[in-house]
Amino acid sequence: MTTIAHIFAAIGIFFGSLFGASGTVSSLPQDQQPAHAATSTVNLVHKTYPPSKDDPCASTGEDEDVVVGNVVCSYGDVVQGADGATFTKIQGDDDIFINFFKDAHAVYADDVAIPGADPATFSIIGYGYVKDRDAVYCGAGGDYPSTFGAIPGADPATFTILGHYHEAGEDANFFNDRLAKDSKTVYSQCVAIPDVDPATFTPIYLSEKGLISGYAKDANHVWDLDGRGTCVRLDARGDCPVVNETPELMPEADPASFRLLESSLGYTGFAVDAAHVYVGDKIVLSQADPATFADINSSKGNITSYEKDKNNVFFEEQGIVSGADVASFVAKDCGDRFSEGADDCSTYDAYDKNHRYQSGEVVQ
Repeated sequence: MTTIAHIFAAIGIFFGSLFGASGTVSSLPQDQQPAHAATSTVNLVHKTYPPSKDDPCASTGEDEDVVVGNVVCSYGDVVQGADGATFTKIQGDDDIFINFFKDAHAVYADDVAIPGADPATFSIIGYGYVKDRDAVYCGAGGDYPSTFGAIPGADPATFTILGHYHEAGEDANFFNDRLAKDSKTVYSQCVAIPDVDPATFTPIYLSEKGLISGYAKDANHVWDLDGRGTCVRLDARGDCPVVNETPELMPEADPASFRLLESSLGYTGFAVDAAHVYVGDKIVLSQADPATFADINSSKGNITSYEKDKNNVFFEEQGIVSGADVASFVAKDCGDRFSEGADDCSTYDAYDKNHRYQSGEVVQ
């Protein structure tokens, strides 16, 4: 496995454990669905400001949400079409840092009306999903309230959240895969996944409680959640903050035997089934024996770029280390230039009873 891949996997697990799985991978098991008080409302503050003929919100300054006469103002801007007499705040969706409001006629994501949403039956599901009696709506949060729209065919009566998968370093707007399902299908980032069985679909979890690995499966298929990005919905400025990382179907993967390859250090970045070794959705190291394939930790117990099975030693995903002896092979603890106590790997990074090796090649 590549050193970088190992490092990112380890970092993800570390920060996930520190911050409640909000680092690299996260999930929301069914017994931990968000308790959004979706029907509660809060009346906005009604204030009197010096009159402004041209702009009734001009004097409101940076007040978040106020009503001036019958005009609703948000951070000094008019919320177009809003009815100040009936405008109230619905509890926000903290998962995507956005507030929802309603009046007698419409529902608003921050200061933008959600097309078609019914204020009388509107409620928050979570992770950017909301619903009314007729439809489920999805969008990004933060700076992109205008992205909310209905998900074609979604059933609000049976729609539930499965969790989300979030890569480290991604912008908070937002999750690569916000997984949800209804009685008919499974959804990833506002889009239905083709050919999926919602009754048996499940994210594949790491051994650390509550962490989605980046894979999912049903009775018949396995998917890599790091799929191919396609634009789902533009915002009013023409940006595309809602990008569907469409889960990549892995046609050769066997869901019954598919499992993550984990070590004492956590997730290695590899997965295996009865026949293959995988990185992402790709089959790698075709010569490897999946049943005995494992990471090789360093002499000090840390991650390295070497792996092995009962027959061979491998370097990253590049292939067999020619001539390596599995039984006596040792990978040095190379660390990096900031690591205290790291081995000197300037001339070789591994050895066995026969040779010394550097990056999978014999050097002595």
